[in-house]
Amino acid sequence: FFFNDTATTEIYTEQIVGSVRCVQETATYPYIIMELKKDDEETVKVKVKPEERQGQFGEELQDEYVGPLCETVPRIFKAIMGINIIMPGTFKSSTEHACVKCNVKAQEGSLYPLHKSLIFVTKPVVYIKIDDLQRVEFHRIGSAIQNKLFDLELILKNGVSHKFV
Repeated sequence: FFFNDTATTEIYTEQIVGSVRCVQETATYPYIIMELKKDDEETVKVKVKPEERQGQFGEELQDEYVGPLCETVPRIFKAIMGINIIMPGTFKSSTEHACVKCNVKAQEGSLYPLHKSLIFVTKPVVYIKIDDLQRVEFHRIGSAIQNKLFDLELILKNGVSHKFV
């Protein structure tokens, strides 16, 4: 998948490529996280021979991409890797953001409720498909006047648990 949050900040957008295995020396990373400036207009020329492009990528891969990198990079990844681009859905927080700020252990990040999944953006990225959920538990729930905070624990069918505070 390719998660594209074009509304991260006024200047930057976060983009995550998942379901890949990047190896750097002895470390393996399941996700690539990129932060691109929204107003960086670039021309990207694809250096693939025309016969290879048609045979391997079909009409999807173009010779040249022009526009903001935050828009062209997802299109290039989709054409080359054949992955879906996931955009934030209709969810809006009380501050009109597509995510909710929270922590996983000591790491602060953003939890995006999507149409068929949830994604927590920071290190490490947590991607959960709704179909993989066994149950959802809420902890530290107080009265609305006293406490606006709660913990969210997602228990997956395979027994793995993710707690967002």
